[in-house]
Amino acid sequence: MLKTEGKSWIADFKVKLILLYGLQILCISFAIAFIFSLFANYFKLNPTLSFSVVFIIALFVGFLVKRVFQIKNATTAKYLDEHFPQLEESASLLLKPSSDLSLLEHLQVNKIADFFPLEKGFKKPINKLFWSLSALLFSIGI
Repeated sequence: MLKTEGKSWIADFKVKLILLYGLQILCISFAIAFIFSLFANYFKLNPTLSFSVVFIIALFVGFLVKRVFQIKNATTAKYLDEHFPQLEESASLLLKPSSDLSLLEHLQVNKIADFFPLEKGFKKPINKLFWSLSALLFSIGI
C-alpha cells in the first residue's frame, strides 16, 4: 500500500469511528430517556415531555464528554498506535509529508504500510455499540 493510501485509509477510519461513537451516544441517550420517561409516568408527570428533555440533555452531555467532533486524523493515528502493536507507534508517519520524513522514517512507513487495511480495526468500537444497543433494548423492554 502506498503512503497516500494509508493516509486516506486513516481519514476513512476516522469518519467511521465518529459514526460509531455517534451511534453509541444516540443509543445510550435513548435508553436513558426511556427509563426517565418510565419514572415520569410512574410519578404522574408528562412522559413525552420528560423523554424529550432527558434525551436532549443526555445527547448533549454524551457529545460533550466523548468529544466526537474533535477527532482528527492525528487522534485517529494515535488510537491506531495504541490498539495495534504491529504498527509500532508509527501510524502518524503516514500523515506527515514525504519531504519531511527521514530515511529511517521512510523505511518505517514502507514497513507498516503493508498492514493497512487493518483487520478487526473496529472491534472495540463495535463492542461498545453492541453494549449500547443492549442497554437500549433493555430499556425498551422495561
